[in-house]
Amino acid sequence: MVLSMGGILGIGAKQVMAPLDQLSLEGDRLIWKTSQTKDDLKQSADYEKDNHREVSSNDYQTVGELKQSIGQ
Repeated sequence: MVLSMGGILGIGAKQVMAPLDQLSLEGDRLIWKTSQTKDDLKQSADYEKDNHREVSSNDYQTVGELKQSIGQ
């Protein structure tokens, strides 16, 4: 899943990839449990849209359904 960090109103934000196995829902909040620090994420490779498959909420209603479709 692609998440944005930093920036103001999306300007200057960095997009990073979050592995699905590190994501969970707690109530209405999406939680990313990672050992990476903020500095690690700032220095990580930039997300490139052309290198990843796009999915939509029309295809999957829950993170669990998406994880199941890719075998996690």
